[in-house]
Amino acid sequence: MTVRLKIINEEDSIMKRTKTLIIAVTVAAAIMAAGCGKTGNPETELTSSSVSETTSGVTASETATESVAETEADKLPGQDFDVREELFKLRGDETCKQVLFIRCDEGTKGFAQYLVKTNEEENVAWKITRECNAYIGLNGPGKTKEGDTKTPLGVFGVRSAFGIKSNPGTKLPFIKITPDTYACGCEKYYNRIIDAKVTGHKCTEGEQMYYYSPEYNYGIETDFNSANEYGKGSAVFIHCMGVKPYTGGCIALPEDDMRYILRDADPGLKIIIQKF
Repeated sequence: MTVRLKIINEEDSIMKRTKTLIIAVTVAAAIMAAGCGKTGNPETELTSSSVSETTSGVTASETATESVAETEADKLPGQDFDVREELFKLRGDETCKQVLFIRCDEGTKGFAQYLVKTNEEENVAWKITRECNAYIGLNGPGKTKEGDTKTPLGVFGVRSAFGIKSNPGTKLPFIKITPDTYACGCEKYYNRIIDAKVTGHKCTEGEQMYYYSPEYNYGIETDFNSANEYGKGSAVFIHCMGVKPYTGGCIALPEDDMRYILRDADPGLKIIIQKF
């Protein structure tokens, strides 16, 4: 899958809109070619037309890796959607102003891009403003159940932000992590962050979040398994990197990048996780 990335120069935008660069639908590929920087090119956008334009002459096999199945039947759980279509749909969603896009690479490696919706000369576009390396679950992508240490694929919303450290100024609902804060794995409060003092619940399954530093210095709680169905998977977070080059199924980013995202994101933030 590929999309076209339009390069728009603010000083000569009309003439340069005709120049396009085909990249992998991961959105990250073109920027990775220049290295993994902390900020994206402010003149590089994903425009509405680049999402819908034809990509004839470029095949999916040019960007696919050997680990990705080529048939529908062999796709990983959650892999059955087109990132281009999702970005196209989200252009028209007025509640969504940012997208955190995670591409799962080989093993536990990933790459993250933070996209912000712009509207220049009545042309709605996605602009890359931040990018970084990421870690995913120990057993890679394709989560289906609790304990499989896999990262889920799909499109997710956010429930809250959280942190052992103080609120960095986020617009998301923020949970200050204390010794009484648990990511509960018990059936009663499954897949929810709870305060044991408030609920009176003795959490025998899950994580006592206060003791997971630096991982939970900052984080975002996704709405994966939004129905909180017991056993389907819980506590899928975007959080800070620790010493291990993998997670238990979450997405780990450098702490500086987590802080940047928290300061910028609105409650309508969408998280797209995909493997190519």
